[in-house]
Amino acid sequence: MVKNDKDHRPTGGFSEGNQYRMKKGETRNPKGRPKGRSIRGRLREILDSEGGENVIEQLLTTALDEAKGGDFRFWKEIADSIDGKIPDRIAGHDGGPVKIDDETRKRMDQIIEAANKIHEE
Repeated sequence: MVKNDKDHRPTGGFSEGNQYRMKKGETRNPKGRPKGRSIRGRLREILDSEGGENVIEQLLTTALDEAKGGDFRFWKEIADSIDGKIPDRIAGHDGGPVKIDDETRKRMDQIIEAANKIHEE
């Protein structure tokens, strides 16, 4: 929700003169991200280490217990942490939207039409 009062602009940023607004050229994190391993990197090290198989077994047991209770979020967290998050959109080779030419669109329409006929039978 975007605040719209005397301290905030409608876009959500702080208004001119607000004590918390950053000054031009100011940075709130001058040293950047702290050095060291990320949680994902550390998890990968543990799983790849000699005792990693035991950790994997414990994670799987916990995940199964959670799933039996109807909670599958644990599986998603494990997969995202180990293998990386799966993109939630389809993109073209340049990262932009997928471009479909007229010939491809006509062929797709034919396939959908044929599938609908099979479904109706």
